[in-house]
Amino acid sequence: MPPHGRRRVSSLAITLSLFCFFASTASAISAVLGIDLGTEYIKTALVKPGIPLEIVLTKDSKRKETAAVAFKPSKTSSTPNVYPERIYGGDALALSARFPRDVYSNLKPLLAQQYQNNDLVATYHGRFPELGIVESKPRGTVGFSSSSFPWMEDPFSVEELLAMEFKNIKANAVTMAGKGSTIKDAVITIPPFYTAEEKRAVVMAADLAGLRVLSLISDGLAVGLNYATSRTFPTVNEGGKPETHLVYDMGAGSASAIVLRFQGKTVKDIGKFNKTVQEVQILGSGWDKSLGGDALNQVIVDDMVAKFANTDRMKALGSEAMQFTQHGRTMAKLWKESERLRQVLSANTETQASFEGLYLDDVNFKYKITRAQFEKLSLKYAAKVRSPITLALESAKLSLSDLESVILHGGAVRTPFVQKELEAIIGSAEKIRTNVNSDEAAVFGAAFKAATLSPSFRVKEIRTGDTPGYASGATWTSDGKERQQKLFTPTSTIGAEKQVAFKILQDFTFSLYQQVPNQAGELIDTPVAQIRTNNMSASVKHLEESFGCVAADMSTKFAIRLSPTDGLPEVVRGSVSCEATEKKGGVVDGMKDLFGFGSKKGNQEPLAENGEDSEAPSLSSESETAAATSSPKESATPDPATSDKKVDDKAKEGKKKTQTVYVDFSSEAAGLPQLSEETLGRVRERLDAFDASDRSRVRREETLNTLEGFTYKARDLLEDEGFIAASTESLRTEIEQKFRDASEWLYGDGADASRDALKERLDELRGLVDPVQKRKDEAARRPNALKSLQEALDQVKVMVDVVKQQQEAQSIADEQASSASLAAESAPSAEKPSASSVDDFADLDDDTYTTSSTSTSAASTPTAQPYSPADLTSLITTRDEVQSWLDSKSAAQAKLSPSDDPVILASDLEAKSRELNKVVMDLLQRQMKKAPKTPPPPPKKEKGGKKAKGGAKGGKGKPPKSVDIEELFKDMPASEREEIENAMKGIRKESSVKEEETGKPEAKEKEQEKLVHEELSHPLDKEISTMSTTERPSLHLDLSNTHNEELPQIAALFLILFDVKAGYTVAWKRSIPGLDITDSVEYKSLPSGLHDVQEDTVYFVHHDEYAGISSFAKGEAEEFERNARMLAVGVLIPLSYGRLGKSWKYADELKSLAKKLVKDPTETELLDDVWQEHQSREGEQPTRPKSVVGSPSALKEKRKRARSSPDGQPRTRNRAVSSASALAPPGQTLSAHHPALSLSTYLDIFGLLVFPLYKAALLRKRILLLGHAPVELACHFAYNISILSTLPSTLHNLLPLSPLPTRLRPLFSVGVHDIPALNTGSRNSAPQETLASEGQAYGWVACTTDGILSTKDHLYDILVTLPSPSSMDPENQTNKTWPRIQGKRAVNIKATQRDARRYRVLRQDLGHYHSSSSRPPSSQQSAVERYTDSPSPDNDSAPLLQLPSLSHLPTDPDPPPPEADQTDILESQSWTALAYNSFMWWASAGETRTDREEEAEYDSSLLANLDSPHGTPSPGMSRGKKGGGGGSEGEGHVGFEMAVIGYFHRLTVLILRTLSDVVDAANDDDDKSGSLGEGSDVAREEVDVVVEVDDMTRMGLDIWSESDRVFVEELVDFYWGRKAVVRGGRVECCGVRVV
Repeated sequence: MPPHGRRRVSSLAITLSLFCFFASTASAISAVLGIDLGTEYIKTALVKPGIPLEIVLTKDSKRKETAAVAFKPSKTSSTPNVYPERIYGGDALALSARFPRDVYSNLKPLLAQQYQNNDLVATYHGRFPELGIVESKPRGTVGFSSSSFPWMEDPFSVEELLAMEFKNIKANAVTMAGKGSTIKDAVITIPPFYTAEEKRAVVMAADLAGLRVLSLISDGLAVGLNYATSRTFPTVNEGGKPETHLVYDMGAGSASAIVLRFQGKTVKDIGKFNKTVQEVQILGSGWDKSLGGDALNQVIVDDMVAKFANTDRMKALGSEAMQFTQHGRTMAKLWKESERLRQVLSANTETQASFEGLYLDDVNFKYKITRAQFEKLSLKYAAKVRSPITLALESAKLSLSDLESVILHGGAVRTPFVQKELEAIIGSAEKIRTNVNSDEAAVFGAAFKAATLSPSFRVKEIRTGDTPGYASGATWTSDGKERQQKLFTPTSTIGAEKQVAFKILQDFTFSLYQQVPNQAGELIDTPVAQIRTNNMSASVKHLEESFGCVAADMSTKFAIRLSPTDGLPEVVRGSVSCEATEKKGGVVDGMKDLFGFGSKKGNQEPLAENGEDSEAPSLSSESETAAATSSPKESATPDPATSDKKVDDKAKEGKKKTQTVYVDFSSEAAGLPQLSEETLGRVRERLDAFDASDRSRVRREETLNTLEGFTYKARDLLEDEGFIAASTESLRTEIEQKFRDASEWLYGDGADASRDALKERLDELRGLVDPVQKRKDEAARRPNALKSLQEALDQVKVMVDVVKQQQEAQSIADEQASSASLAAESAPSAEKPSASSVDDFADLDDDTYTTSSTSTSAASTPTAQPYSPADLTSLITTRDEVQSWLDSKSAAQAKLSPSDDPVILASDLEAKSRELNKVVMDLLQRQMKKAPKTPPPPPKKEKGGKKAKGGAKGGKGKPPKSVDIEELFKDMPASEREEIENAMKGIRKESSVKEEETGKPEAKEKEQEKLVHEELSHPLDKEISTMSTTERPSLHLDLSNTHNEELPQIAALFLILFDVKAGYTVAWKRSIPGLDITDSVEYKSLPSGLHDVQEDTVYFVHHDEYAGISSFAKGEAEEFERNARMLAVGVLIPLSYGRLGKSWKYADELKSLAKKLVKDPTETELLDDVWQEHQSREGEQPTRPKSVVGSPSALKEKRKRARSSPDGQPRTRNRAVSSASALAPPGQTLSAHHPALSLSTYLDIFGLLVFPLYKAALLRKRILLLGHAPVELACHFAYNISILSTLPSTLHNLLPLSPLPTRLRPLFSVGVHDIPALNTGSRNSAPQETLASEGQAYGWVACTTDGILSTKDHLYDILVTLPSPSSMDPENQTNKTWPRIQGKRAVNIKATQRDARRYRVLRQDLGHYHSSSSRPPSSQQSAVERYTDSPSPDNDSAPLLQLPSLSHLPTDPDPPPPEADQTDILESQSWTALAYNSFMWWASAGETRTDREEEAEYDSSLLANLDSPHGTPSPGMSRGKKGGGGGSEGEGHVGFEMAVIGYFHRLTVLILRTLSDVVDAANDDDDKSGSLGEGSDVAREEVDVVVEVDDMTRMGLDIWSESDRVFVEELVDFYWGRKAVVRGGRVECCGVRVV
């Protein structure tokens, strides 16, 4: 083991290297494409975080795009600089018969092809005779010109047209990836026979389209790579035998065969570890360019032409076959139909085609062909099937018997005679495999390769070995002679590197070439690149002058490799070197030797190989071993044991070293002339002009559609009562006339009008309609706004009375206090407490999670400060000003007619309401902050004399915040205030009697406070206050001890039928008086997509007053009902029963009814019986409970309980998170069908994502779950998200936000009809009064199957896309698909690294708990009962309840990296965190206890002591002492669901209490400007709350994660209205911040 000093230096170097590496790649994350470039079709696959290997769909939702582009001529096509419309894919091919000269398809064979004397060009021109094929100067390649656009002088090159197709598929990919996504990188497949010119043409086309080619990959290798992604092969290091397969690929343009070797191999990994990788290597390849689908189509076309020429009509006209083949429209029709006929013959023995107007308008032609005839016509191509296989095996030096299998790919391999020939060649049909997708395997392989090359993704490590396909070498001139050296063979591995030595010491030029066969099959040396040295002479002179080298000892070497991008030979580096005697060093060298930085003696190894000489940056000092790369003699290394003496002797004389100078060189592509920058610029400009023209055309069409729709809208507006009231008769007449004129103009001259003309018309119409519409909207909004403002004025009036009364009461109290003070001065002084009464533990550090106690002296109880006269004046002034403004505006508005523009706007009224509310709230909050505080204890010291930081900073010694009950009267209506005043009179009267009995002021005060709360508290508050600790329902979860509990009363019962003509109809209904259920429940009960399932249960909310549940069933029916009957039976239950009104208790009964009624919907007597038994009767249903924070009396009672212990003594804030006793009473279980029973399934399906979803819910975001039918599980998930993010009651008095959203409102199943309801709950809008009073002011969670809602991103904050039902099955772990969570602008939301570690501990610890349901329903069985076999503790995607208890195992301080299927849902580890971990390991030499162990124990404490009646979690508690550890479910044990809910509620308390402490500490800090410290990036005056690293750690959040930083800042802003800054993790070394 090396000494510590060297090891530490090495670790520090690694840390700094990681810093630089991650800093350079942090911004490289983007999507990548895999493109399978075929002759007939182009297929594309996208790889993006959250979208792994997805096929990019076309605009027609097809999985492959026809490789065609068309220019659609128009009337303005001949006008200069007016570009035609471009059409792509199948739509372009459909225009080929109409515009045969402007449709360009199957262009791939023409890439880089010379125009003159080329058989491929002649064949292509024969298939598309009317295309204007010309020579493209100056390269002499194929170009296209169109007579439809004579003003376009430059012809279109094949690369330019292909670039248009690439741009089209790139646009489709961007659409699929979502807004904000960038796609720049791609891997493109090519045939194995592509030459340098063809490869460069593909790269040029991609570059013109804005794509950077990461690599070109052979078709067959891409198929093999896709084949290897799901397989593991024998490991050759362990004696395994590699597998050899052949990929036979026959597409439209060619056929190829590639022999591949698949094997596993153990290689060295990071550190001392090894890893096994998979390898796919090409051994040989063969091809036939003339065999493919197009060639077979040509056979059918030739036969059709011959038969058409032999028809009587054509013979009579004297027409010959040659005439038909030169007619563009005829050939386009025949060519298009030939493709269809060939495909039909693959599955049928015969087929036929009919043509109308073929060649001549009045000529019809019918063609019939059988499979036997087709195979007879294709005999010569059947014989060619063998050729690629033979060539590939010869190249690989293998035989057929060496092959494991033959993998088929390409569309043409489906041709029956091709498969017969392959079976005959292979000799066994069993070897022919169809276990890959013959259409998409190549594109998936290319996409996988792209993900491998991109730094943004981590995939299964599969190493590929592609080949160039052709031999290559170098040529140069030396001593007047032509020199040549072969470098690489056709099967050399791409990326291989070779050294070439030259005996030339002056600037020279050499060439690289490929041996490519010509049309006759002869190998021709084709130039690839020209390399010219630039400083050879200067380098030689430097060696001579600096090191005394002589020319005879110098050598020139160039490193040449096959480029990893395109497989072409390229020069990597060049150098000239010689051996020279090293000069004896001076004083500096002596000092280096003294400190160990000089030469190494004996067998001491250098720290690094090939180290550079720091004194000569441009030179490289290499040992003989490192310098020699091609000569075995030079690379020989002397034996250290026998060379020590020689080294010492040589050291005295001076060593010989190889001195090297790198040669500068330039490289130019050879072969076809390259396009100049000027020409490329013109091409790019033309492509940009086409793009701009297309965008302009799209915008014009959008404006046209808007104008047309607006004209239709006018008809409805003119009949609307509100619109009529807000407009005059003359104005409506004018509007009607204008709209009529616009409609006639649209279908006349306006059909071809420009976008500006259309927009002008649209603006004119809107100028008439919008003012009327605004008046209509104002008239509708004004009454509610006036009502709200009047209520605000009334509240201010009440507040004025409260302030006056309190000032009077304070005056009396001051007089009494003065009298008491005088009496106290005359009395003897009280005895002071002795020193022994001081707490023995006062000097100990206070644990953040330990309940503290304080003195019980009544004298220390704080009292509210009186309001000042200025406060009273401010209230009265503001009220009077607003009242005066309202009176004047109302008087002016009363004089106006409905058709006049209003003088009082709803927005102004709302602003005035906010102004009044702000004045009152500011006054209340200011008074709360002014409450006197008990003197804090002296600051305690940590080790080293530092003050405690973080949450403990301001937490000790602080009494809980309190507000007098009068301050809370502002929320009460007048009737309730009158009731309160009457109650107060009775209280005062009874209080006076009590005072006479007790005679003690303290007793009087306590008794009066008790009576006030008993009289004024909400009934629910009184019920809670009288409960024991174990009885309080702090989980807000509906529980029952028995499954036979009485069912809740129902407000409505209904039957919904789906009629094939009328749609959803209410076939039968009963409801309580005043409840209208039509036009609502029929849509909610039958969400879209249910026709795909047999049964389902749907939960929903009706008008925010009732919980709904419906049972869907589908059964057989008559033919007039389309053989299927779909119905739903449902009920509505008042929400007074709970979140879902306990509606799940009707699940079994509704299912039974649905199954019976789906057979015979006329049996409604069943429904009558249910209604009679369970209907809600007046006076029997419970009142809807208000939120604990919904009334002033409730707040007062709540804060009283927070201040006093059960014995009436004051107490400080309890810092422990909620105890297990508050979770549920002993023996409590969940009833059947309870949504919480799905919690285990919820954790299984979402995995790590439960934590980012929980954080979004805690911020009260609007969360929309998008999934498929059935919807029951999604509804349960909505319930789970709501219940897990509920604020425990212990937090209500800590959070100043008003109204406080104690829970996230669950809307359950929603659809397009619920869009108005979804518009509520935004944090940017005022909450509804009803929702605010129920603790649901902000946010909601809902599920839907209507995909259109996902496109309306203004309705939601978070979109959760659920996987398909099959992939959500917890038993299906092979194809695990995670949900996708997206925020605004389709930004993917992932779990942090801290979330991943927390989830791992949670999974392990939940093994102690069992489901609370003793009899789970069938729908929950998968989550509760069946997960009992095959435990897999290391698999985070395994079902939760499989996991055994792992608490006895040691915690892995560095858990293994997440599995591949979790990389899409987990944030990658930041370079700062990685650098920090490396730094800490280096600093501690790996010997200290890791933070991860402490962190795991900290997380486990959130589940600790759940069985204890008074247990509270204590971070650091042993993980083996958790409650419920495997015990049976019974008295004192908490069930699985209760444990999960308790865990998240404790986590909520932990986070918000910590932040409350931080905010309180900020309030106590008089000098906020110094709170940030030095080096902060945030302006001090803009921040008033600082969250330290310790606070983040205490909350269990990721100190390195940007998302957790934003989460905390949003929490502080939302709940406290304060701006915060979060300090992230950092590394300091010697006082310098490194990270």
